[in-house]
Amino acid sequence: MVVASIQAAFLVVPGLCAAANANAPVATADARLTRSLMRLEPAQRFQQICDVAAMKMIARESDGMRPDRAMLDALSPPSEKGDTLAGSGAAVRSKGKWRQMSFSCEATADRLSVLRFTYKLGDEIPGSQWERYGLWQ
Repeated sequence: MVVASIQAAFLVVPGLCAAANANAPVATADARLTRSLMRLEPAQRFQQICDVAAMKMIARESDGMRPDRAMLDALSPPSEKGDTLAGSGAAVRSKGKWRQMSFSCEATADRLSVLRFTYKLGDEIPGSQWERYGLWQ
């Protein structure tokens, strides 16, 4: 089981997505991410920016995991209270396998920046349950 917490600022500005933290290097993304996020409704944008935060943190902090997909609502819907999205029914995929995850994601009001993200990885989700939750290889 992995437990992690970070205070970060994921700033989405034209051509740049930065993760700033005393222990983390700056990561950049292209302008396509920014344009994609701006086309989403704020609620969808909130979930997407938290998905990105989850994948970046897990890739950086866990041994051997290389997440390529995070679904914050895979096993059960997260709850939104103010600027915080949290849940225990998230899933993250790495190397073709899904694992359960609980998380808390605090964002700015415009849903373009993650201020704080914490997560806890759980057990692997058996392949026999993937269809039930809408997961795939």
